[in-house]
Amino acid sequence: MLTRQGLTAWTRTLAELTPTPTAPTPAATDAPTTLPATLTRELVNILAALTLVST
Repeated sequence: MLTRQGLTAWTRTLAELTPTPTAPTPAATDAPTTLPATLTRELVNILAALTLVST
């Protein structure tokens, strides 16, 4: 289980690993977009950690 400091460090590390966009993003289209599998997995991990911390 992560403590508050551990969770903060973990989220900062994830933010550092996330690449920053260097090119402008294309205009939005009507087609539905899906998140990459790695991003989806990281979001689930973050939500799970936040849920466990609050209990």
